[in-house]
Parts: sequence; C-alpha cells; structure tokens
Amino acid sequence: EEIIKSTGYGTLVQDADDGAERWVFVQELVNLAKEPPQDVDETMQDRLGLEALGAFLEGISLLTNAESREEEGGDTAKLMTLHASKGLEFNTVFIGGIEDGLIPFVRNGDSEDDQDEEVRLFYVGITRAKRKLFLCHARERRRFGQGPQATKRS
Repeated sequence: EEIIKSTGYGTLVQDADDGAERWVFVQELVNLAKEPPQDVDETMQDRLGLEALGAFLEGISLLTNAESREEEGGDTAKLMTLHASKGLEFNTVFIGGIEDGLIPFVRNGDSEDDQDEEVRLFYVGITRAKRKLFLCHARERRRFGQGPQATKRS
C-alpha cells in the first residue's frame, strides 16, 4: 500500500479506461501480499528480498491462471497432492501410485501413528470423488534412479 501511494500507481491505474476493474486486481494483490494463501506461502519459506518477491509473484501467477481457467468453464484436469484436496469435491478423481509402500506411503522407522495418518490421508483422497473414482497402479516403477521394478498393488 505504501509503494502504491508513494509512486502514484493507484491514480495511474484508476485513471485508465478500465481503471475500476484494474484497481480491484491491485487491491486483491495487496490483500494476498498481506496474507498469502498457504500454497503460495510455502514457496516463500526461507527466502528473502527479491527471491521471496519472485516466489510470491510466481505463486500468485499460478493461482490466477488456475482461477481464470475455472471461470472459462469446460473440462479441466487439476493435479494436486492429497493434502491440497482436503475440503474439495470433484465429479471424477484419479489417484495414481496405489502400490505397496507408495500409497499409503510407508517410511522405514515410521510409528504406528504416522502410518495411521497416511491411511487417513488416502481416505481423504478417495472421498473427494462425487461420481467416479479411479485407483491406478503401475506394473513396473522406476524409483530413485533404479531400474524398473515390479510393483504390488496396495
């Protein structure tokens, strides 16, 4: 807000032909800068100065592109983590990687509580589907630079 006032940018935007519409976008950007969404905020962690600003603007750009595609309508696919899907619903959901140790994810040394959380997270994923749910697995998978390995369905 301080930069907008000191540079006169607000007046410049509002005096344009479509100034009222553009000013709404400027105000939304200021609001996002004050309290960025969690997925944008994660990209800025441990960054300072111009690097943090670049990460913030990149994150906002990605959010804006996703929102504008939603407004256009039509069929779209959204790729997201199981964590990010919490609270959302979709007509059709595809979950890939339904293989032993991958979903639900198993780490060496995990406690029983950690494994229970992974199962709950998988439950979140499958309950996002309103009409159709596709659980997918690979016959072979390459992980960590190793050659193809046969997989076992979860």
